[in-house]
Amino acid sequence: MRLGLLFVSMLVMSLSSMAYQVRGKVLYGDEPLPYASIHVKGSTYGVTSNAKGDYFIELPKGSYTLVCEYIGMQALEKQVNVASDMQLNFEMLDENEQLGTTVIDANDEDPAYDVIRKAIARKKEINYELETYVCNLYLKASLEKEDLTKPDSGNSQPLTKKRVNFVESYSDVFYKNGKFKEVKKAYNDLSSKKSNTTTVSISFNEQHPTETYQVTSPELFFTKITDGNFNFLKNRLNIPALSDVPLTSPIASTAFLSYKYKLLETFYEGDDFIAKIRVTPKFDRGGLFSGVIYVSKKTYTLKSVDLTVNEGVLSFFNHFNLIQDFELLSDSFLMTTRQEFYYVTRQSKKKA
Repeated sequence: MRLGLLFVSMLVMSLSSMAYQVRGKVLYGDEPLPYASIHVKGSTYGVTSNAKGDYFIELPKGSYTLVCEYIGMQALEKQVNVASDMQLNFEMLDENEQLGTTVIDANDEDPAYDVIRKAIARKKEINYELETYVCNLYLKASLEKEDLTKPDSGNSQPLTKKRVNFVESYSDVFYKNGKFKEVKKAYNDLSSKKSNTTTVSISFNEQHPTETYQVTSPELFFTKITDGNFNFLKNRLNIPALSDVPLTSPIASTAFLSYKYKLLETFYEGDDFIAKIRVTPKFDRGGLFSGVIYVSKKTYTLKSVDLTVNEGVLSFFNHFNLIQDFELLSDSFLMTTRQEFYYVTRQSKKKA
């Protein structure tokens, strides 16, 4: 039996130009920590480490405090002065189990619930879909494959890795009356050229595709806009490429039946006051998310999300994490400005 482990696909939408990359690994002892959260302190901007604990974050020249967080571990902060591409590792430690005595009133409600309640009420006033807009789209998708051979009784085969796909494109996207038109300005395919390639369209409008390209793997999650239409203003998200089960938004009108909330911190990002809230499913099964959402306490709209889909409902992937950033336009339109996907999938093939 041969197994292939593939990751990571990433989409960045209308991301401002970044000068340098900070790369590194998140570790617990000698072991990598997958899916840790790394973000800039005092902001909603962050990334997630991949299945091997590797991460990279793009930052302009300047000084920053990077925070690495992982459930069950102490949050770790590191000061960085970014003037060029650089390496920065995080070595995480267990949380201190010696807790002070705290008196909790059973009637007390976490402050996060009031923020979520107001965000649910506020979303009724927001029209997520603009009638017309123009944006830039930068898409980078890569898949890396690890081949493992099931060991015989006294023999084992070493792990081998290979990059099976790497595609970049940059486009101008025009939206009007429910239709998309994509004008590609640059396209780069660095994937390994194989005879068993699969043809997919990387166009927003399936009825009028702009161009069609050959890519080497059908496991790319985002090949068209409908694949990753994560509209959290809707109560339930239908993402057929991800799950046959509708996913319940953390700010759905019925969200309190499905989720628990905890306020982690509040901070200013510019002149906006942000609440960082931990989202935890009440049930182990079902189309639910877990992770962190950032809500503006000025407008009670989403500023950013870093969420993982319940693995039990995934159709093809073993793990799926998404990051989104939002901008409120004219106090009534919520626009997605950045979107990244991190996922892992396994394939099995019988050896001939």
